[in-house]
Formats: sequence, C-alpha cells, structure tokens
Amino acid sequence: MIGTRAAIWCLGWVWWLCIPVRRTVARANLARALPSASPALVRRAVGSVFVGYVELLFGRKVDWQGLEAARGGAVLFTAHLGPWDTCLLEAARRVPITVFLKVPSSPVAAAAIARLRQHASVDLEPLPVHGSMAAARDALARGRLVVFVLDQRHHAGVPVPFFHAPAWTSAAFAAMVHRERPRIFASVQWRDHRGIVHARARPLFWAIPEAREEAIALLTARTQAWIEDRIRERPGDWWWLHRRWKPRND
Repeated sequence: MIGTRAAIWCLGWVWWLCIPVRRTVARANLARALPSASPALVRRAVGSVFVGYVELLFGRKVDWQGLEAARGGAVLFTAHLGPWDTCLLEAARRVPITVFLKVPSSPVAAAAIARLRQHASVDLEPLPVHGSMAAARDALARGRLVVFVLDQRHHAGVPVPFFHAPAWTSAAFAAMVHRERPRIFASVQWRDHRGIVHARARPLFWAIPEAREEAIALLTARTQAWIEDRIRERPGDWWWLHRRWKPRND
C-alpha cells in the first residue's frame, strides 16, 4: 500500500535526522556486512519497525503459511526480520507458542508490548528468565511450538560466523535440539511492496552430531548462515541497530 510505504520512508528519515539512536552502530553494521549497500536500507528497516509497532496497537492481518506442520511439539528459530512482533502474535493465534524473548531496554516499550501480548487473545507463553531450558523442554513435551530468536548478541553464547565475522550467539537452540531431537523449523517475515505482511515457517532436516559440543557449534553456525541468507535476500527488513558483533569483553 502506498500509505504504508510512505510512512516507512518518512519515519526512517525522521529517525535518521532527528532521533538517530544507534545510527553509528547501524552504519557500521551495514558497512561490515554489506559494504556496497546504501544507508537507505537502514532507514527503511527503522521505519518498518515503527510502522510495525503501530500495527501491533491496531492489528494487522498476516499471510502466515507453514505453521500447521509445526503442531504437536517442535522448535522454530527466527530473527528480527520484518514486522516480527506482529507475525509472532498472529502465529500464536494459530498454534500454542512458547518463546524465548529478550525484554526491550525501554521500560515503556517493554510494558506496552507485554500488555499487547497479554490482551491479544493469543496462546503465547514467554519463558522465565531462570529455569528457561527446563520450561522449554516441558513446553515441547506438552506439544507446543518453542520459538528462539537467534540474531542478537548473547554474552554467554558461542562465537560463530555471521557475515564473515564471529558473533556471540545463544547456544540454547542447539543444546535443546541435541538433547530432545525435535522437528526443526525456521521462519522468515517480510512486508512486500504493497504493504502486505507475509511469514513462512519452513521445515529443516538437519543432521545432528552425537557429540554435544560438536552439535552445538555446528547447529548454531547453521542458524546464523540461514539467517544471513534471509537478510541478503531482503536487507532492508533486518534490524541493523543490534550490536551484533560486539566483542565479549566489551
């Protein structure tokens, strides 16, 4: 829709010129990952996120496909691609979801998103900060879809390649897959040129090494390679403001 595209463009420029939070980080990330890309990609990504928060408030239909295959207990990983919060809520209207979520740094944003998730008539179960892996295994045993968001820096994670540089990444997904041997899915979300929101869950048939440490290193690296490929397909949809490559000792 023209209105959606215009809103994304305007909001991206407002952020770039007036409230450039983490603009330096975003530009450095883009230069590291896609040296030939235009800063317009970052503006588009930020504008799209702002529009996504409006959609959370007022509702937005999502063209979701592939979720039915994940019923009955499975794990799924995804990234901050497109209007992912909107897609997560819509997914939880269709299948029971248990999810690892990082609380936003802004208390206002965190409270607003929590209220929206609570009152949106969805079956979305956030995992507790303490004992999350045991709770995730229990959720899987209860037939829920356990969701991991794997494109943020994780201080206690493992370093794996992401756009040709090491990035500290949570090992929770790989550890759970190695232990439980569940069905594996990945999802990608995007907004097309008409403003329509799409999301796809895809089954992945990955071999799992028997040795735990080998499995964690290999599976975690595969998740990042998969996410990197999706970002390359639609680089204007990723949230470039993450400090994704921040060293562990910083």
